[in-house]
Amino acid sequence: MARALGVAEWLDFRGRIDDQGELLATLSASDVFLLPYADGVSARRSSFQAVSQLAIPLVTTAPERPDEFDFTPALREKIDNPATALVPADAGPQAFADAVMTVLAKKDCAVGVSLDAIWREAAARHLAFYDRLLDAAE
Repeated sequence: MARALGVAEWLDFRGRIDDQGELLATLSASDVFLLPYADGVSARRSSFQAVSQLAIPLVTTAPERPDEFDFTPALREKIDNPATALVPADAGPQAFADAVMTVLAKKDCAVGVSLDAIWREAAARHLAFYDRLLDAAE
């Protein structure tokens, strides 16, 4: 299909990339990310977390829940950015294509977010939970 549409040279089909350095180098060469999830983008998706770290425009499907990113401000920053477009999961190809063109025009606004704080906070909450378990056992 890509050959028939004349866009095959713009696409890179690599499959799974296990090496994180190679993955981020490959992703950083992108002009736009297209993540069409059948059930909407969510904070738990590692593919979304990976691309959110790069200041590259993003087109993805709207989250199922309006509060999906309430507990992850860094990821909310990527979702709310002008260079991010949320498309309904049941939208047709033209809606996604239009969204790609829209975010590309706003690529100077694109942000990459740091996920370090998310992981530090998760670790701190786990440690606090285990401390409470130890206190309760004593």
